[in-house]
Amino acid sequence: MRSRSTLTKVRWIKRYSKIFNASHLCRILNVPRSLYYYCIKEKYSVRNERLLRFKVLIKALYHQYNGIYGAPKIHAFLTQKGYNVSVKYVQKIMRLLGITSVTIKKFKHYTNSKVKGVFKNMLKSMMLSILKNATILMKFGKQIILC
Repeated sequence: MRSRSTLTKVRWIKRYSKIFNASHLCRILNVPRSLYYYCIKEKYSVRNERLLRFKVLIKALYHQYNGIYGAPKIHAFLTQKGYNVSVKYVQKIMRLLGITSVTIKKFKHYTNSKVKGVFKNMLKSMMLSILKNATILMKFGKQIILC
């Protein structure tokens, strides 16, 4: 990888090459002519073309489904349409584009920490008092009707 200053010099030479001679500017700035021509040359490769094509497809699908689809669903859609692409490649492109799918947080149960101590069982004490009264009434031979 070239240093930042060298690339800055190359950009500067490219900008002013219409006014001045490029080889003369290269000599003044101590940049090899071959490096200058290598940097300004149009870089074409099948890999870059494929990457650009899938970037456009994935971004279009992502926005078509309002950002809900993640890499697995986009991959399934692309393979269904006949494109030969892996999930990892779709993930990589989504990372390059800076897009992520919408994820819903899992529900988390929180405890109520304000609950203090154990409460008295009021129902049990009520039932005990009712049964106690019922046994007293049964001793005197009265009929008991419980609702």
